[in-house]
Amino acid sequence: QEYVSVAASAFRDFKVASSSSWHLAYLTFRPLVILLGILSHQVAAILRVIAQHSVAHGWVAAKEGYFQLKTATIWFVNFQRELPTSAKYAELGAVGILIALWLLRRHVRNRRYVERTTAWYREKKRRALRRYRRMVEKVAKTSLLLALTLPHLLYIMAALLAKRMIPSVVTYLATRTYLNAILSFWHPLYLTILAISRLSNHLKSYEQVDTAEGETELPSKLSGRNPEKAGRRGRLVTPSMLKKQQKQKNRNESLEI
Repeated sequence: QEYVSVAASAFRDFKVASSSSWHLAYLTFRPLVILLGILSHQVAAILRVIAQHSVAHGWVAAKEGYFQLKTATIWFVNFQRELPTSAKYAELGAVGILIALWLLRRHVRNRRYVERTTAWYREKKRRALRRYRRMVEKVAKTSLLLALTLPHLLYIMAALLAKRMIPSVVTYLATRTYLNAILSFWHPLYLTILAISRLSNHLKSYEQVDTAEGETELPSKLSGRNPEKAGRRGRLVTPSMLKKQQKQKNRNESLEI
């Protein structure tokens, strides 16, 4: 009898606690549920309007697209039927050429022919330039003026040799092609733009040197040094000196290779 009364009391307490918890959760989450209900109702109305219009217009667009595709297909088939046999073979040949070019491009990219050819050309160019510089240095040991004029002499000799060996080709290139305009206008213009770009790089280097000089003035003042001497030391580094140092570095690297 005692266990029954205890179980009944525990059941009543559990019932009262469950009811209290339910009322607390209901009062706590009721405003949120109401707000979500209002928002969901508005969102559902908006989605219903969008769905009605989008479905209707989408169905019309799909029908128009199907009609246009059908018309274009019928026209293309009729056009192909009316073509002569030679034209059909030409189209097949063009398609075959495009497929072959795509396969060739894929093969070239897989085999890395372009990269290997570029590396081979750069290596040959580097060796040729190294031999030419050695030859110029040997000539400079005998005559500095002859070393300075050597490129111009080689160019004149090559031009005279071409004029003597193939005069008709030279005449054709000078009178019938745009080579004269390229050599007289476009090539100098390209070299001018290239020189300006290189000058801009030197100016940037000079600005960096000035910035570094300004940064070193404050420590020199704090350490008691003369800022004029420090500035004079910073100004010793000029763009021409930087270019010369870069050339010397490249030459050392080429000799090491």
